[in-house]
Amino acid sequence: MQKRISAFNFGICLVLCLATLICGLCFLGKGTFVSAEAENSFSYKSQLSNKEILFYNTLNQNTAKLYDGKSAINLLDENVLTSADVAAFENGSSDILKTFAAGRDAFMLEHPEVFYVDFDKLSLNLAKDKDGNFIAELGTGRYDNYYLTQDLTAEKVQTMVKELNSRILAITTQINSEIPADATPQEKQYLQIVKTLELIRNDSMNKSEYFIEYNFCSSQEDALYAPYIRTAYSLVTQKAVCEGLSKSFKVIMDKFEIPCIEVIGYWADYNTETQTTTNEPHSWNMVYLANNWYFVDPTDYISLNIAYPLKGVNNMKAYFVN
Repeated sequence: MQKRISAFNFGICLVLCLATLICGLCFLGKGTFVSAEAENSFSYKSQLSNKEILFYNTLNQNTAKLYDGKSAINLLDENVLTSADVAAFENGSSDILKTFAAGRDAFMLEHPEVFYVDFDKLSLNLAKDKDGNFIAELGTGRYDNYYLTQDLTAEKVQTMVKELNSRILAITTQINSEIPADATPQEKQYLQIVKTLELIRNDSMNKSEYFIEYNFCSSQEDALYAPYIRTAYSLVTQKAVCEGLSKSFKVIMDKFEIPCIEVIGYWADYNTETQTTTNEPHSWNMVYLANNWYFVDPTDYISLNIAYPLKGVNNMKAYFVN
C-alpha cells in the first residue's frame, strides 16, 4: 500500500538527531567508525586509495562534460590510468574495476547536485584500437547515454540545474537573513539548521509529499517526477523518498558549508508484538558541528511527526550499514 505524508514544505526536510556517541565513536559509512572529534574534513574521498582518488578527481574536474550524457573522458590523457593498467586488465586483473567503482561511488555520494547522471550507466571502456593502441575511457558503454532518464538533453539538464541552484539559494538566503549578525560561527551553523526546520514548518502546507514506496504513479505528474524522488532534484519537484531527502539535505548543508555526508544502510524496525525485526533500506545523514559528528535523519522528521528530537547512541542502534 502506498502511504503519503503531506503537509510539510519539502524545502529540506530534516531533523537533527544530536548526541555525542558512547566512547566518542560515531557510526559512519561502510561499517567503519571515526572519532566523534574527528576532523571536519572527513569524507568518503578521504577513505579512498591514491588510485581511487584519481577516478574521483577526474569526475569532479569533468562534471561539465557529463551535461550532454554522452561525452567520454579519456583516462589515459587524464593520467588516471596507464597502458600497463589496461594491459593488466586484459590479462585478467579486476583491480581497475574495483578502483573505478570506489572512486565513482564516493563522488556520487558527495556530489548529489549531479542528479542527472545514472552512475550505474557510466561505463569503463578498456580495449585496444585496430592499431593495437590501448583505449581507456569513461563513457556510455552499451547505453545510448548515461542520463538518469532518456528524455534528458544538455539544454534540459542546464535548466534543471539552474532550478535546483535557485531553490537552494532561496532557502539559504532566507535563513541567513534571519541569523543575528553577532552570532558566533558555531551559533550560526546551529541556527542555520534550526531555522531550516522552522522554514519547513511555517511555510505553505500541503505543497509536498513524502512517498514511502518507490513505485508510485498515481497521477501523470507523479510519473513525470518518479525518476527524481531519490535525487537532490526532489528539492524542486517536492516529491521524494528517504534518499531524496538525505541528498537534498546534503546540498543545503554544502551551501551552508556545514560538513555533511550521506549514509546508505538499513533501518531495523522491531515489532514488539511479534518480536521480529524487518530491515528496511534507508538513507540518512551525519553532520559535523562543534567538533563532533551528529546523526541527522530527514525522514524521521516527516514520517514520525516529531520535532527537535535529541538522539543518543541508544536511539541510533536501529541504524546500520550493510
